[in-house]
Amino acid sequence: MEKYYTIDITFITPVLGGQPSETITTDYVVGKSGLEVPDDELETIPDTLDKRTTGFHRDDNDNVLLYNYVLKGFMKAAAFALNGRDGMPKAFRSKIGKYVFVYPRVSAFTHPGTKGVWNLIDIHERPVRTQTPYGEKVALARSEMLPESTGIRFSVCVVADGVSEDQLRAIFDYGFHHGIGPRRGDGFGSFRYELKAE
Repeated sequence: MEKYYTIDITFITPVLGGQPSETITTDYVVGKSGLEVPDDELETIPDTLDKRTTGFHRDDNDNVLLYNYVLKGFMKAAAFALNGRDGMPKAFRSKIGKYVFVYPRVSAFTHPGTKGVWNLIDIHERPVRTQTPYGEKVALARSEMLPESTGIRFSVCVVADGVSEDQLRAIFDYGFHHGIGPRRGDGFGSFRYELKAE
């Protein structure tokens, strides 16, 4: 038996883009690691993005996009954090992986009062410290950033009664504290949500 839910997320803090530039993706991720990136996904990486900047996928109509694997990854991370706590099942992350599916593959960000969000994108720069064999180094990291009140809508399918609605709500409740995207542990990408059974 399958159950479907519609989820509307509204970000209460800015959300950062985590997609590396096309150059980094093709030269490093595809070229050196041997990983395959689907062609339709490569087409949505903005080619004008600075090499040092992480950003958002875009389509030909300037819609700013989020792939379903980012949402599924958030759900699995939340399930891992909640595993066995407050009535949540053990092996909760595994249950999310087996029984919960996010649709569509690509969803577009929205913002109240605007037709699209591409013109709302700003740049967030921050220092990053790393330990190297030669000592500590400091560099600047740059990411595209969408403002709070940005939203996204998607659907979730739960198969075989593997995860209850209350358990799904617990996962998305976690997003208030630990959001989606880069620096989510620092408060970026935190959100509120509405979940409705279809």
